[in-house]
Amino acid sequence: MPPSYTSSEKVIAREALEFLSSHAPTLLNEAKTGSLNITIEEQAISFRVPKKAFNELIRNLSNMSQGSNNTLTTTQVANRLNVSRPHVVKLLESGVIAHTKVGKHRRVKVSDLLAYERRL
Repeated sequence: MPPSYTSSEKVIAREALEFLSSHAPTLLNEAKTGSLNITIEEQAISFRVPKKAFNELIRNLSNMSQGSNNTLTTTQVANRLNVSRPHVVKLLESGVIAHTKVGKHRRVKVSDLLAYERRL
């Protein structure tokens, strides 16, 4: 069963997601290594985070802001439908299957995938 989030947690997650998503392309493009340097000026601390962990943070904030963690990557959708990932991307971009974007990454709600399967 997916975790349950309070309305306050969803709002905070949405605000953090909007902030990080707007800065993510710049942060990820500027990172020359496989990590990002993050600084919290109020506490004068700085630390490194792997790019993959940053992407997971974005994904988790997206899920939390929607109130669930029931989203799939394009690869997971392709595996479930037994088609190629590029074919899934075409379905998403043409609007056949609803999706959201987190940075450059597409995410599909399980309920949207199930609705598409029912239409087939």
